Amino acid sequence: MGCNCDRPPGSLTSTQTAAADRPAREADESPPATRLPGAPEWRPGAMEARPDFPTSVRAVQFPDRNVDGLYPDRLVERVRRASQPVGPGIGWPGAGSVPASDPVEEPSTIRRVAEPQQARKPPAAGEEPREPRRGSLSRLLGRLARQPSRPSRPALPEFSIIIPNKDEGERLLQTVRSVLDSQGPSFEVIVVDDRSRRPPDLHGRWPNVTQLDGPGLGVAPARNLGASRARGRYLVFVDAHVWVPPDWLAHIERAFRADPTLAAVSPGIAAEGDVGTVGWGLTWDERLNIRWLPRPESAVAEVPLLPGGCVAVRKEVFDSSGGFNRGFRGHGYDDQEFSLRLWLLGHRLACLRDLTVVHHFRTEFPYPVEPWHHYYNQLRMAVSHFNEERVGKVLSLLRDVVDPSLLLARLFTDDTLEDRRRWLEIRAHDDDWFMRRFGIPF
Repeated sequence: MGCNCDRPPGSLTSTQTAAADRPAREADESPPATRLPGAPEWRPGAMEARPDFPTSVRAVQFPDRNVDGLYPDRLVERVRRASQPVGPGIGWPGAGSVPASDPVEEPSTIRRVAEPQQARKPPAAGEEPREPRRGSLSRLLGRLARQPSRPSRPALPEFSIIIPNKDEGERLLQTVRSVLDSQGPSFEVIVVDDRSRRPPDLHGRWPNVTQLDGPGLGVAPARNLGASRARGRYLVFVDAHVWVPPDWLAHIERAFRADPTLAAVSPGIAAEGDVGTVGWGLTWDERLNIRWLPRPESAVAEVPLLPGGCVAVRKEVFDSSGGFNRGFRGHGYDDQEFSLRLWLLGHRLACLRDLTVVHHFRTEFPYPVEPWHHYYNQLRMAVSHFNEERVGKVLSLLRDVVDPSLLLARLFTDDTLEDRRRWLEIRAHDDDWFMRRFGIPF
């Protein structure tokens, strides 16, 4: 459909203009005109019926042009008061003569005049007066205004803080209270209970705290479960025995916004009871044991490994990299394998020098731990990412503490080799690059 933008509303159409320019018909071809008593002498064809118009609209043919529309208001009112029809069978009901003394003015615009409405009866005694009748648009707007507004969706939080728990008891509650005192960016808290013997009951206790039931398979699956329900832009994984300062989320958010290439960050980790002892990130020694790094010179320093006690990662990076290793068992090496994989995939990790959280380092677990889980996770990490020579070094180290044949049998029956093929195909760096980059003697 088009729009005739060069013709204002109410102006003559091309057909009407052409009709007006045609010479007047010969008198002998015109039908005899009917004069009304007292009416001026009209030319032949003074008014013609328009069957395609409503009965309240007529085409008025003036001597020099034809106008589709109605008379001006004054003329319309006079025609309505007339008692005789104008022309043979043409006119409004009850129409009569038009005084000759009133000149006929050509309307400048074409308007449609509504039929007169009947007068409304006054409201009866005790009856509320009705509202005046309005147009369809006004009625629609009125109904929309009276409808109850739909509740808006809650805004998504900036941070999703995920806390895996297994028989932490009161320390879990202390950690949650510490997190709830956070100031600055918006956040939600997701507690994943990994089948504690005495599970906590946090349902409905705090409005922005959600409790999930974990599969009981260890830290990595519990963290992945919490991440699958997270809505924040940034994921922060916190142990259930950590205390954070009120402005810790603001520090993390500033680091991410200042450097879009940062995939994950971690604060300095201080020991409970000795807050002067702080480690800023982790590395490996010649036997693949972890070592804490000293205070860095720069405020945001790249480190090879981020401690799992408190680590923040962009959600899109976490999802695209597969999260924590889904095949890990129990406890151990989940944070180290995750950091190594992010580096090999081309991401950057850093530690924040000016942010410190307090961590409770325990000498024993509050729940039973299978010793072989730790060694299995270590060997699975090596098979997934190391070259053959380094895998052989790991097997040599494991022979001193455990029979590696049992671990290898488990690796060959699960999806470890599939993981290795997938990571080797898509990674940006190999393990040689990683060891050279951070000076790790392994």
